[in-house]
Amino acid sequence: MRILGLEEKINDLKIIHIAGTKGKGSTCTFCEAILRECGFQTGLFTSPHLIDVRERIRINGLDISEDKFLLYFWECWNLLKDNLIDGLPMPPLFQFLTVLAFKVFISEQVDVAIIEVGLGGKRDSTNVIKEPVVCGISSLGMDHTESLGNTIGQIASHKAGIFKPEVPGFTVPQLSEAIDVIQQRAHELMVSSILSDEKSMEHVRRNGYALNRKESTKESDKILKQVLLFNCMDVRDPQILLRQLVNTCASSGTHFSKALFAPTMSTYNKVTSATIIPSDIYSRDLTWQFRLQTIWERTIHGADIALDIKTYQIDSIEILPPHDFLYWNTSNCNPSDKFFACSTIIPSLPLAIKWLRDCVRENPSLQLQVIE
Repeated sequence: MRILGLEEKINDLKIIHIAGTKGKGSTCTFCEAILRECGFQTGLFTSPHLIDVRERIRINGLDISEDKFLLYFWECWNLLKDNLIDGLPMPPLFQFLTVLAFKVFISEQVDVAIIEVGLGGKRDSTNVIKEPVVCGISSLGMDHTESLGNTIGQIASHKAGIFKPEVPGFTVPQLSEAIDVIQQRAHELMVSSILSDEKSMEHVRRNGYALNRKESTKESDKILKQVLLFNCMDVRDPQILLRQLVNTCASSGTHFSKALFAPTMSTYNKVTSATIIPSDIYSRDLTWQFRLQTIWERTIHGADIALDIKTYQIDSIEILPPHDFLYWNTSNCNPSDKFFACSTIIPSLPLAIKWLRDCVRENPSLQLQVIE
């Protein structure tokens, strides 16, 4: 940070710092969306990325542009490389991306930066933040035990390591062993508002930490679609996997209205931006995806469906389904005539993600819950 000239500047950056085992990425994304809706210029740093490394660093809800990413990347890389000394080598990937994110947010003069912890908290690369606006800890569980410890208390100690003196901190209901550790750490640092229940939310409103949101779409006007985006490798048995997936999700209240099948990213030599349509789109072997779709349709309709997978070719289907595919009535589904209203095949994962984003942009009242 000192080499890049960020040590002092980072103190002027308003930062929300979030750790946790489950839900910390989602919490960061929700915070960013709320703040952006209120008119703030936002920066968001999360990990890992799904398609493109630029997903980790977002400005106002969008991946940083390729030009800006390269500009800041090489500026940071060259400065660090030119100042190598004994005992201070080039930082590993996550450390480098962390300082790169701070460089971007400071240079782009965002109003607030939401930072997701990578691993743990106390010793994480993101914990160079000395004066965040607020800290949060999402739901805790047994994760990275080789680094964080074998008990939920030890793990909670690492997560609570992001708390700073007299800076508001929040968490959700936790196991007693975890909450005891978090509260003890909060007490030591005089951190207020630990448990995010209604009482603590009132404390936030009373002390001016809350933000007013713009009026959003009425709940009754929202359209909720639960979508499965399936890009599993072909080493799994789809007969077992898909049926178990449907049953498990249904038992927890998730009922997929559509399923999208796309090739796994590991079958390609490189990843590209989700905005780029691959040039070899017609040459890809989608036999595995057609097999998955057949099993899916059999599972959904509860009957055998005779489909000749060998007759399917990529040039015999639309590259992307129309956006209104999400609203097609599944009762009209007739797989035997090759009319699928329950599922579709998209020849690349980036295209599938882009298609989902375009569907939401086209209809702001649409809410998608995508399980990938």
